[in-house]
Parts: sequence; C-alpha cells; structure tokens
Amino acid sequence: MGKIRIISKDRGSYESTSSTWEYLPKLAEGDISENEKNIIIKTVDNTIADNIITINKEYIYANTPEFITYRFYLKYGGGLQILLKKFKEHKTSYELTGFYADSFKIKFEADTGFVDNTLNDPNFNPTFTKKQFLDGQELALLYQALMKELFAKPKKGYLLFETHNGGGNLYFDKDYFNELKSSIDEKFHSGKFAESNAEYEWIQLKKKIDNSENVINPNISNCRIYSVSL
Repeated sequence: MGKIRIISKDRGSYESTSSTWEYLPKLAEGDISENEKNIIIKTVDNTIADNIITINKEYIYANTPEFITYRFYLKYGGGLQILLKKFKEHKTSYELTGFYADSFKIKFEADTGFVDNTLNDPNFNPTFTKKQFLDGQELALLYQALMKELFAKPKKGYLLFETHNGGGNLYFDKDYFNELKSSIDEKFHSGKFAESNAEYEWIQLKKKIDNSENVINPNISNCRIYSVSL
C-alpha cells in the first residue's frame, strides 16, 4: 500500500457542477494498493460514498506503450464513470480523469510495491482488428478449447470479451487472431473435429471465427480481459 501524493488538480471545463469538483479530489486523498486482480483506493474521508474504490483490472479502457487505463464507476452521481491512468515508465505516476479531452485531471504519485509485468510491459500494445459475436454454446466450446490448449491461447489482454444478448462479443488482437485461426485450421485439417461427438458444433465455431468482422479502433470501453490467457 502506498500513500497518495497529489501532484496537480485541473478542474477542466466538462465537469460543470461545483459539487462534483469538490467531491472528485477527495478520491485521491488517501492510500492506494494493488494486486493481480484489483487496484484499491481508500480515502482519508471515510464519510463519502466512495470511501473504498475497488478497480477491477479486467476492465481496460486503453493500453498503450506509455500507459494503461482502467475504467470504473463511482457510487457518487448515480454511477459516474471514471478513468484511472497508470503510467508504465514512471511506475508510481497515476491520473484520475473523465472520458472527454476537457474533463478533470487529478495527477498523483504513489508506490504500491506491486509490479504487473504482463500488462505493464512497454512493448504490450494489442491492436484489435477483428470482432465476432458468439452465443452461449459457442462461448463454452471456445472456453473448453482454450482451457485444454486445443487452440492457441492469447497473451493476457490480447483477447477481450463484452457481454451481449445472451452471449458475448470477442475482440481479437490482429496477430492473435491469425494465430488462433491457424491453430483451429490445423485441428480441422488433422481430423480432430471429426473425432469429436460435437463435430458439427466445432465446424460452426470455426466458420464463425473465420467470418469475424473487420474493425478499426473499436469501442472497448465495456470490455474485460478474456478469462483464459497465457
């Protein structure tokens, strides 16, 4: 756990109400800790609604060579959505901000003592170029295949999942999609699908993956990291 030291506070022009601006800086007055799954902020003021904020690290808004950004919701304001930016080179530097260029920015420093080498690698920069919706059965098949390493597993953060219409949208990093498709093709051509009691279902899953939609800079703000990874 590290003590938060506020570096700067910029109200911005998007947050118009004075009560919101009075509230937001209180989020950076306290301590911050981190583990493999969460970042936790505990404020000095234990009377506010968001005295303890638990940020699920599966919900990544952006990941660049310079920083990784997580999104979370406050109890305040009926669920105000906030971003926490964590810088990679300067590992003790953070920024709380909103979704717009002219939103508030609260920069602070803290040393949690935790290092996530997977996501904080400066070379980690997935590019999501493919999207496909899978229903519940198809998701179960894919999960089974990845867990048993029948298909190529993604590196952590290179496959994202978004709950949708009883199933979910999958967003594939460009290189991982090619790797996954190649591994599926190999199992198909080697007769592994034909050996299964669910040959038809496996073939349909293959067709869905093959026909994934091309996307450019997709909105991944409601996505989380897929649960199976290297």
